[in-house]
Amino acid sequence: MDTKPQHSVPVPRLYKEASKILRRYENKEGAIKTLVYKGKYKNFGRIYGLLCKTVENSAAIKAALVESSLYTNEPKFDPYLAQVLTAEMLGKGLLGDCKPILTLLKYEGKIRSFAGSNFSRHSSHVMKDNCPRYVRVNTLKTSLSNVQYQLDNNGWSLQEYDPTQVTYSDFLKFIQASCLPVLVSGIKPGSNVIDACAAPGNKTSYIAAAINNTGHVVAIEKDLERYQTLQRLVVERRATCVTTLNQDFTRLPLDKYSQVEFIFVDPSCSSSGVNLHNDEVPEERIRSLACFQAHLLRHALSFPSVQEVIYSTCSVYVQENEEVVQNALKEFQDQFELEDLSEKLSGWKHFGNESFVFGRRCLRTRTDVDKCHGFFVAKFVRISKICNRLTSVNKIDKKRKQQKSFKNLEIVSGNSKNLESKLSEVVTCAKKKQKVKR
Repeated sequence: MDTKPQHSVPVPRLYKEASKILRRYENKEGAIKTLVYKGKYKNFGRIYGLLCKTVENSAAIKAALVESSLYTNEPKFDPYLAQVLTAEMLGKGLLGDCKPILTLLKYEGKIRSFAGSNFSRHSSHVMKDNCPRYVRVNTLKTSLSNVQYQLDNNGWSLQEYDPTQVTYSDFLKFIQASCLPVLVSGIKPGSNVIDACAAPGNKTSYIAAAINNTGHVVAIEKDLERYQTLQRLVVERRATCVTTLNQDFTRLPLDKYSQVEFIFVDPSCSSSGVNLHNDEVPEERIRSLACFQAHLLRHALSFPSVQEVIYSTCSVYVQENEEVVQNALKEFQDQFELEDLSEKLSGWKHFGNESFVFGRRCLRTRTDVDKCHGFFVAKFVRISKICNRLTSVNKIDKKRKQQKSFKNLEIVSGNSKNLESKLSEVVTCAKKKQKVKR
């Protein structure tokens, strides 16, 4: 039987594209997530996970490759491809018979002896593997029952929870951090929404599903390549209520979108909450990001008709979260205040930094406890909306009291004629008593 020579078997596209992205990442051309969505490989989750594992274990992998003498004996071996293949080999295992894979497998024993223990002990990705795998059912394309049926056919069983018996650990299985902004918002069918930093489009499609494709969502992305990804994903997920714009959100004219009610601001950040950078994010970079984030948030709060602005990041740094929120509150204190999100998610344990007065009104997630990556959410609500809500509640209470008084009066009187006669009797009786006294 004829077989292809090793050199004619192509490197699997996953590994080839991942090695290209890794090269660009190490050349400081962008964050992993940005480079992944700009890339050509369509299975974003698969390549992103592989690159996370490679980057998180970079030191151990590089040292093991050097100690194994791979580069000495194979000087033409692409070092970026070698790192990606090593991460895969030490993780899920390598499949394929292209020359680079077969060559690397010759050194597997040596590489494992040098990197194996460090790879499993120090990798934060190993910790993430113990987290639940979150899935959001896109109700614009299918139904929950249909998804459950398909999962049943693939050997998965549905585990139902009694809401009264759910523990905090169980409660977390229902929540993925990046879904929190939409979950705590007040959007409903017919809402007018802007997603200010929309690419790649996961949140945008969730918003569209939450309002059942009614109303209108404007999804904005400045970067052209990320915008193209956004366009594709919106179409794939059938988010027909979404209009996409390739422009800078801060240049969006306020008067042109005077009917917008809700704005989601999830800007570029240090991504420190997803454990890709660890301690390597320079202070100067964090300050620069915070200024950019504050600029976006100020513009969102400037729209005359907006009722809610939901600000979120996947950063753990106070500079990108509470400090940005604090500065916005100072500037817009007469127009907006923070809603207490603990009331939205009863039972949630982690909130904003308590050194800030408003800290407990914000939500935070902790990777080690909340079983998802680090995230921060703050919800600005227009004060007039709160006042109107309180006024409405007061009116309802007043009406209920009036109805209750009237009802009690009816119980006593029976009807208006009886009431007149009873009043007449009381007055007559009072007069008689007065006469007796005289």
